[in-house]
Amino acid sequence: MNFNYDLRWERLIKAAGEIGLEAILVSDPADSFYLTGAPEPMYPSGRTMLLINTDEKKGYMILPLLEVERMEDEIKVKNVDIIGYTPYEKGIDKLLNMLKDMGVKRLGVEEEHISDKMVSDIADKCKVEVKAAGFILKEMRAVKDDAEVKAIKRAIEITSKAITTVVEDIKEGSTEAEIAAELARRIFQEGARLAFDIIVASGPRGAYPHGIYSCKKVRKGEAVVVDVGARINGYCADTTRMILMGKVEEEIRDHVSYVEEAIDEAIKSIRDGVRGREVDEVAREVLRKRGIAQYFTHSLGHGVGIEVHEGPTLGPTSEDVLKEGMITTIEPGIYIKGRYGIRIEEMVLVTKRGCEVLTRGLSRVFDL
Repeated sequence: MNFNYDLRWERLIKAAGEIGLEAILVSDPADSFYLTGAPEPMYPSGRTMLLINTDEKKGYMILPLLEVERMEDEIKVKNVDIIGYTPYEKGIDKLLNMLKDMGVKRLGVEEEHISDKMVSDIADKCKVEVKAAGFILKEMRAVKDDAEVKAIKRAIEITSKAITTVVEDIKEGSTEAEIAAELARRIFQEGARLAFDIIVASGPRGAYPHGIYSCKKVRKGEAVVVDVGARINGYCADTTRMILMGKVEEEIRDHVSYVEEAIDEAIKSIRDGVRGREVDEVAREVLRKRGIAQYFTHSLGHGVGIEVHEGPTLGPTSEDVLKEGMITTIEPGIYIKGRYGIRIEEMVLVTKRGCEVLTRGLSRVFDL
């Protein structure tokens, strides 16, 4: 996948300059990937740091020595030096020495991905003014370019194929775990990874919005929520579909149709310039008129990209403004404690005057 890293650096450095930053410390692995194609580290977040000198337009990746060779082989940009530290050293010490050598006086940090102690150490030991700058990369990543859209469409294609194929073989007595395992196997066969833990929640467990699969057996007459996404080329899919096992209560079918109505109305309201909370309200009003809005207990949607949850947010309090090129989910759900849950999730690409439904080719409801 040919991502335009040069353009991303140009935009980042320009934005940093506009708020007077001489350097930026990137500590979120997802942002490091966005800027360099760096592989996701196989250790806890926070042990890898990307220090960018905005004047030099050059980066320095500081990470454990055991990851250096892999990073050198897989990183996609040439303007980043790889600096490893041994088990006898601390990455923060490497960082502090580099900041001193550079003479940096104003440093931007990703405030949600750095400890207060590290900020204090940088400010005190390097006499650096530390400013919150996480919003820069958040805003950049929220709007996808053509290559990113292509990558996400491929992830959706893999996910849709897995769901369609696996659903055909589900029978009464299959466990949620067996269904999840088969979905994962199909995704892995395509060379992809899981974007998140698969949700397969049947019957009463469907009332758990995040009901990760269990050993429960699927029964006739139950509604089954399946939420799954592949990740390939660094980008995610996220889609939820309903499986109705044979003859289900009429109420369940009615509520499925109401959720679909909420999705369709929300999709009609999406366009460049509309606020996330306005789209959320459109869907919520449909369910309110149907008398079931009290069972819709979460926000309508979220952005999807390198991470399965990123900007923008579509919720009752969201101030995010949708922009052309954003990709977001539309996923109203209702959850009836002790009985069932219903959620259907589409992914859409915001356009100037509307949106493109990226998951349109996948059936929303499977009757078995």
